[in-house]
Amino acid sequence: MGGDYHFTAFAAGVLLLVLLLAPTLAGAVMGARAWAHELETGTALTLFGQGVQRTQWWTASLVILGVGPAVLFGLLGLLVHQLPADSSTGPGWTLSQPSFLGSGPVLGGYYFLAFGIAVLIGVLLRNVAATIVVTLALQVVAGSAVGLWLRPSYLPPVVTTIPIELLGTDIRPTPDMPVSPDFTLGYWHVRADGSVVEEQVLVEHCMRPATADPSWTEQDTLSCQRELGVVAQSVAFQPVERWRVFQLIETVLVSILGLAAAVGGLWRLGRLSR
Repeated sequence: MGGDYHFTAFAAGVLLLVLLLAPTLAGAVMGARAWAHELETGTALTLFGQGVQRTQWWTASLVILGVGPAVLFGLLGLLVHQLPADSSTGPGWTLSQPSFLGSGPVLGGYYFLAFGIAVLIGVLLRNVAATIVVTLALQVVAGSAVGLWLRPSYLPPVVTTIPIELLGTDIRPTPDMPVSPDFTLGYWHVRADGSVVEEQVLVEHCMRPATADPSWTEQDTLSCQRELGVVAQSVAFQPVERWRVFQLIETVLVSILGLAAAVGGLWRLGRLSR
């Protein structure tokens, strides 16, 4: 039984890795192929000299190499989302990195983002290999920034307060209490008057003794917190039920960024051609 579990977890992890890499790599290659390759070989400039409009070429590339595969990746993401998987190791109902990016329509959004970035970088560098490398690096930065700074605030978080007596127990004191795989954003301890107990104070008085004394128990920690006036713990989180909404928001967001990058590539090409 244990072997089956570990194999399933390993397989889910491999699947997640593939799904994280495939849209970005494919988008970078297709975007580089759309412009960097044609500019590097001179094909695009030859076509422009024969009367083909830059806007027509850009639109055709965007639809055929950008939008088409993005839709396919989005459909693949929806299909993968239907697979049973442990959300801690693979695609599934989770809002946190990296599993959120491993299923759902957001796969198509990130393909299109990589494609748009590659179009822009391809016009600037006119070298396929360099375009792909730079695009992959920028995609990692963009995906990390969205996941860390933007996604947590797509919707106002749910904030719930848990009485200190129920911390560390199996009792779920409120239906709003976050449970895995909810996206916990942060927590803080409060006094009866609503004021917040500084985390450094808790660490100094209650956490460090717990690490120094092997006999220190969780009840000792709770007693220590009570002595500091703590009566409850407040938690801010995004409930996993918002997965569909978050997927839609992020898909639209990164697609707009990808389109903006592609438009930037067209604008830059126009300046280079003057």
